[in-house]
Amino acid sequence: MLPVNLINEVIDEETIPADCISNLTVDNLIFTLHEGKLKVLLVKFNKGLATNKWGLVGHWVRSDENLETAASRVVKNTAGVENLYVDQLGAFGDVDRYPARRIITIAFYSLV
Repeated sequence: MLPVNLINEVIDEETIPADCISNLTVDNLIFTLHEGKLKVLLVKFNKGLATNKWGLVGHWVRSDENLETAASRVVKNTAGVENLYVDQLGAFGDVDRYPARRIITIAFYSLV
């Protein structure tokens, strides 16, 4: 799966928030138990290069926050859960992983 971030947004200079680092994102692998089964939260994109594709919840890292804070912010804004344990899973930074520009993604996981 191509980890494409920013739900409902096309990645270009106009859509990257001014307070964010333009080529650094976090993705969150959010697990939950539902009716005794382990499930993963995915989002379906409806704009940009990832239209109609499923992906992990993610967003840009703000210039004034560390990676763990960014991951926690994304979980809070998506799942409504604060003070949740998040741990780094890995980093993805292949030069041609995203077609429009080079973007480095740090992946995290958590259990809700």
